[in-house]
Amino acid sequence: MASIITAWYLYRRYLTMEVVKAQNDNSHGMNFPDSPEPIYGTQFLTRKFKIAVTDPTDNSVDILTNDIGVVVVSNSEGEPQGFNIYVGGGMGRAHRIETTFPRLGEPLGYVLKEDILFVVKAIVVTQ
Repeated sequence: MASIITAWYLYRRYLTMEVVKAQNDNSHGMNFPDSPEPIYGTQFLTRKFKIAVTDPTDNSVDILTNDIGVVVVSNSEGEPQGFNIYVGGGMGRAHRIETTFPRLGEPLGYVLKEDILFVVKAIVVTQ
């Protein structure tokens, strides 16, 4: 049992290191230099920002109603190979404001699993 817990801890630590590495990576010019928050800069999102992840057999998160929808694409052994990305969804219609409306997300494309953090970061930066 201890070896399973140790393996899980090391895996979680690896994932955290990968996320921090992607957050701080500026090779694509997506970071704000000299800012305490490298992705948002001095601005923060003005509303809720929803991201959902699912697999093709389960859409209980209603993938198209989220700002970013991520659908895992796996090989025959179940190993993730990449992701289909959907963007722009939301149910945020403001009462009596005719310029707001609910919207379903649209497909952005397929992303290899190695690039998922960079793609999500690029989408957040453009908000």
